[in-house]
Amino acid sequence: MVWAMLAFALFITWGLEASNDPPLLGRVLVWGMLGLAMWSLIYNPKHGIDLSDSELTIISMGKPRTIKLADIDHLSVRDSGGDLGFRFRLHMKQSKPIELSFAALPSARKLGAELEARGVTVDIKTIFGI
Repeated sequence: MVWAMLAFALFITWGLEASNDPPLLGRVLVWGMLGLAMWSLIYNPKHGIDLSDSELTIISMGKPRTIKLADIDHLSVRDSGGDLGFRFRLHMKQSKPIELSFAALPSARKLGAELEARGVTVDIKTIFGI
């Protein structure tokens, strides 16, 4: 996603700079998007999960978060509709649910199979039953 933002920002920048008199607002927006994309790549280029027999570590924007599998009640996966992907939510036994970014995760079926193999209940509901 960040690479797509970066490519789009560079393409728009090239288009604005190629025109004779690009508007100031356009330049500010494009350079702002370019700066955000670069910051995301520099700040934390890693996304994903690390799953052991007893812990789940979520690596997303910011600091990695480690959760004990024994503290997870179940994982619910819902289709967001359209091309938005899936919504992943970890329901904890003792605290509020935790939303997970689908960009940091493998496919819903693969993650579900790995968690079920470790004793965590997984509830996957999609619009098309995929």
